[in-house]
Amino acid sequence: MNKIILINKPSGMTSHDVVNRLRKIFGIKRIGHTGTLDPLASGLLVLCLGSATKLVPFLEQDDKVYDVEIMLGKSTTTGDLAGVVLAETMVPHFSLEKIDQVLANFEGEIVQTPPKFSAIKVQGKKLYEYARKNQEVEIPKRKIHIYSLKRTSDIFYQNGVCTFRFLAHVSKGTYIRSLCEDIAKALNLPGVMSNLVRLKCGKFALHDASTLEEVEQNQVRFLSMLDALTFPVISLSKDLQKLVKNGVAIPADRLKISFPLVAIAEQKELRAIYQLEERKNVYKAVRIWL
Repeated sequence: MNKIILINKPSGMTSHDVVNRLRKIFGIKRIGHTGTLDPLASGLLVLCLGSATKLVPFLEQDDKVYDVEIMLGKSTTTGDLAGVVLAETMVPHFSLEKIDQVLANFEGEIVQTPPKFSAIKVQGKKLYEYARKNQEVEIPKRKIHIYSLKRTSDIFYQNGVCTFRFLAHVSKGTYIRSLCEDIAKALNLPGVMSNLVRLKCGKFALHDASTLEEVEQNQVRFLSMLDALTFPVISLSKDLQKLVKNGVAIPADRLKISFPLVAIAEQKELRAIYQLEERKNVYKAVRIWL
């Protein structure tokens, strides 16, 4: 079973919980996802089954789209509503124009500090392991790209805090909890992510995903590995068969294409992924399916 499956993860489950559930349903061990969702978050989880797990490093690079709710006036240890409250303050009233301008200021390439409660490894340990023991560690900053941030609701005020929603189209590696905290800081306020739904991962969308209950009832659509790719696919010709099956490098001129990655298919089945080595002007095999 070398397929891709799209799951609508419910809030309250970890991404690993979903993987374990699918392992029991399908009776296979090799299952991997292409991007973690926090337990409180819901939405699209792209999972690779069987030898399709070889695609995970490529699909992880895809950009994401989220429906985000931010709460201003409160901060927590985790950057969401699951953590211990660190600060609370009364929120003044903002104009919609002010909020929109602050969101626009974050668009483009920015440097972000991931949250303490995250799975990023530092010195061989995950950050949340340090956080749970109240151990200080330097968190490496990272460059990310914010393609767009668009407010999608009015601002709602209640009990001294306010919330509003926005659509975030972001690059791989973006932490929405950190983004919400940074947006709040730009307004001189504490803030947290109060709700998160992932709508898209690369070419995949939430409206095509199945629930775990539907999977258990065999009401699920499987996608082929070729369906998952966002880079060019070329057919395996007879003169390339031996080269591909043996993982031999292919001169770029023979493929008559110039992309960083190219997939090679035979009879609608993915056979290999090749990567361009510009210095030598050849494509080298990085994944092979025989």
